[in-house]
Amino acid sequence: MAQAGHAIGVDLGTSNTVAVVRWPDGRTRPLLFDGQPILPSAVYLDDQGRLHIGRDAQRLAQLDPTRYEPNPKRRIDESTVLLGDREGPVIGLLAAILQLIAEKARETCGLLPHAVLTYPASWGAARRGILQEAASQAGWPLVRLLPEPIGAARYFADALSHPLPDGGALAVFDFGGGTLDIAVVRNDGGALAVIGSGGAEDLGGLDFDAALVNHLGGLLATRHPAVWRQLSAPATPTDRRHRRLFWEDVRGAKEMLSRATVAPVPIPGVDDALHITREELERLARPLVARAVDETSAVIQRCQLASGQLSGVFLVGGASRIPLVAQMLHARLGFAPTALEQPELPVAEGALAELNPGAPSPVSPGVPSPVSPPGPPGPPAVRPWFRRPWVYAAAAGLVAVTLLGVSLLYVLGDGEEPFVDLTHVKTVGFEGTAYPAEIQDGRAYLAAESDGELSLTAVNLADGEVLWNKRLSADAWEDGITAHQKFVVAVEEHDDSSSTLHAFAPSGKKLLTRKLPYGAWHMVHEDRLIVGDPEQDTLVWIDVNGNKQAGQTEYTESLYPVDTWAAESGSAAHLEGYRFESPEPDQRMVA
Repeated sequence: MAQAGHAIGVDLGTSNTVAVVRWPDGRTRPLLFDGQPILPSAVYLDDQGRLHIGRDAQRLAQLDPTRYEPNPKRRIDESTVLLGDREGPVIGLLAAILQLIAEKARETCGLLPHAVLTYPASWGAARRGILQEAASQAGWPLVRLLPEPIGAARYFADALSHPLPDGGALAVFDFGGGTLDIAVVRNDGGALAVIGSGGAEDLGGLDFDAALVNHLGGLLATRHPAVWRQLSAPATPTDRRHRRLFWEDVRGAKEMLSRATVAPVPIPGVDDALHITREELERLARPLVARAVDETSAVIQRCQLASGQLSGVFLVGGASRIPLVAQMLHARLGFAPTALEQPELPVAEGALAELNPGAPSPVSPGVPSPVSPPGPPGPPAVRPWFRRPWVYAAAAGLVAVTLLGVSLLYVLGDGEEPFVDLTHVKTVGFEGTAYPAEIQDGRAYLAAESDGELSLTAVNLADGEVLWNKRLSADAWEDGITAHQKFVVAVEEHDDSSSTLHAFAPSGKKLLTRKLPYGAWHMVHEDRLIVGDPEQDTLVWIDVNGNKQAGQTEYTESLYPVDTWAAESGSAAHLEGYRFESPEPDQRMVA
């Protein structure tokens, strides 16, 4: 039976499920499934009639995919689902997932805790009734149901210390593996209420994975056509295992690209690998993200909020960790979204506040709504998904760094690094939309767009002085800034998928402007900037004085950097540690 003091919040998602346990002393931590805090919401019915859940179901699906259902929550409106030669009730599939969570909770707590179970804000009474019945069949004597965006808003207000003022609203952007859910939550006199919702049931992180797989499949069909045929239409258990590994590696590469500019994707069954760049990912993802941003804007507009009533934008769900999501939402809405290291957890953990009526309210009913629009939210209480120190700036007319210790632009740093002290930084304002900036050696480098023109500004963090401002080009959008001790590199992306690379010295001296085709890349090592151009089959590298050297190689289109150099010899530079995909792997190039 349930016992007071312990509690569990469960976010049963379309693709993945998360459960967070709270102990009587207030400590919280997620339940672990196979050592992971995320449980795939997948089921598999074996030939003995036994249901397998999560990663076990994914593994068994390689034997007979007809017995596998990866997203039972998506089938909520159907009474049964055909698994192999049997029909399984949807309520029973959902109950099996919740029963596994109940078993893990008993193992962890020694008892079955009180539970709160979240659901999409758009669900009506019929769907909520199915979820309640599934929980009952799973052995939970009493489960409280809570809209998912309310759980997210509780986490935003409580764990992140961003209480909503009376009448203030929060936009919750829940981008999961299978669906996009948008909701606006308002503080109505101390009670949180969903005042608008929307989204797309056919848009999620799996669509990014599919776009990457199709893109890489085009490359693979040229280099290894037989392998691609097996991956795209698997006919044997080995083929299906290779397909699953390929999709997992693509998903891993996508996540790596939130921290790096290039990621490898091994080819199953072949001693070879493909590579994907962040520019390629963002080119493929941009139409999907644009659709998500459009839907977010539409939901907010339908809520008819007064000026300054929207207090923030909170990103949850695994797909929201793609940097392009925050950038495009920021550009459209004028708010720097709040993003976390593990965006899958806030809904379940925030929901726990509903089971603790004695706790202080995370909303602030006595604080009136501000008259003017507030600055962007403050820094999250946990380490965000950025691996480098980033600065987020507010948008829509005036961007402020900080004003006499009141931070309107905040720094998100790796847990291993100290936050940059902005206490004495003065205001820096300019027209347009500011993009994420990078900090290096006490300077912030910010890109801003106004009337279709991009500029790059260097700011001294010690006193707020604008050191220099460089106009880049028109009819483009910012696609990344990289700051190093001796180089500042800004990349623009154009409508034709080409890009323009601008390189500056920290002093502001222009070193290079180069129009690059799709698939080009760049890297910095020590005192040199290297640019690879696959159309011209060339490598160009420049030193801190702007002196250029060029190398020619017919294999440039399959050359990828791994950040290593060999010693120089005279006027020739020997590049070592680069991978040539063809015709000979691991060869050495002398340019």
